[in-house]
Amino acid sequence: MLGYDFLAGFVVELDFQAGRMSLYDPGTYAYSGKGQVIPMRLKDNAPYIQVRVGLPGREPTPAEMMVDSGGPGMSVFTSPFVAQHALLEAARKVVPNLLEQPGIGVGGTSRRLIGRVSFLEVGTYRLDRPLAGFSQAEIGAYSRADIAGTIGGSTLRRFKVVFDYKQGRLILEPNAQYADPPEEYNMSGLLLRARGSGWREIFVDRVQPDSPAAEAGIRAGDILVAMEGKPIDCELSEVGARLKQAGARRAVTILRDGRRQEFQLTLRRLL
Repeated sequence: MLGYDFLAGFVVELDFQAGRMSLYDPGTYAYSGKGQVIPMRLKDNAPYIQVRVGLPGREPTPAEMMVDSGGPGMSVFTSPFVAQHALLEAARKVVPNLLEQPGIGVGGTSRRLIGRVSFLEVGTYRLDRPLAGFSQAEIGAYSRADIAGTIGGSTLRRFKVVFDYKQGRLILEPNAQYADPPEEYNMSGLLLRARGSGWREIFVDRVQPDSPAAEAGIRAGDILVAMEGKPIDCELSEVGARLKQAGARRAVTILRDGRRQEFQLTLRRLL
């Protein structure tokens, strides 16, 4: 993994649509696209930008958030920011039932709730109803009071992103995915984790109450061994992607106490 000490010597362009990173000499780089320049500042060698968070019945809330270009997931707000701005109460007006999810990080497992905000604005760009994590952490990075949270890949994938460390600016240029509908969340109710050789053993960490998985009888600790009759030999993200189509039926084979069992799930939106 390339770190800040190396990347700070370049202008870094991330083309998420093409899956390509390009490095340029900051002394000769000149941006010529149609994107928007966003002021960026560094804190502890990490880039931060100002965004605005929209929630029902209030003016947009300013938030300084770290740009996590290596993170594939949703925006996540720190627990002090969540408490200070009463985000849970407001978020329940967007999606009444927030879902609990363990957050895995350097400090271990911490609790967060998953829902949506009305919109997220960066510069003049606006993304409606994005998924968001509301941390309940008491220790670790998401318990910090000096930042609002992180912006991950579910937002950044909609842009070509240029990090110009020398000039203190982030450039966002919308790509073909900019107008995509809001990202879907896992519709099965299965909270899955990976372990074992190559992180290819997918197991159920917990099951959301009142979800398709709970109704089918799947339990925490079950191991997923097949889906639609095909053995599971892929990354966790690929398994999750198969569980995001409302109305789809998924035949799931699990291993429980050494015995294989079959379950049928009919997916539905939980968020």
